[in-house]
Amino acid sequence: MSSRPLTTNARANAPNARRIPAGDIEGLVNRRILRFFADRAQLFEATGPWVPDIAEQEKLLGYADGFAERWNGLAPPELRSAIRSSPFASLGLRRNEFVNHH
Repeated sequence: MSSRPLTTNARANAPNARRIPAGDIEGLVNRRILRFFADRAQLFEATGPWVPDIAEQEKLLGYADGFAERWNGLAPPELRSAIRSSPFASLGLRRNEFVNHH
């Protein structure tokens, strides 16, 4: 069930709905992104159609290696900013392509 009734109506109108704290969701997403950046095979497979040049692929993989290494040292706002400004953000990877590479 969606949490929408919880945000627009009283709890009594949505007794079976659940709220998940945003921090919990953010933590799950962050861990998934880290696993993605840390797995060179997944990165290569996911970015290959957009970056056919092997030298450019190696640059992306190198960026991902460094990013994965400093991941835990970043505060949440820095992490969000780093993800948004990463070379991967401009590749046009659709959400389902990212999520399905596990």
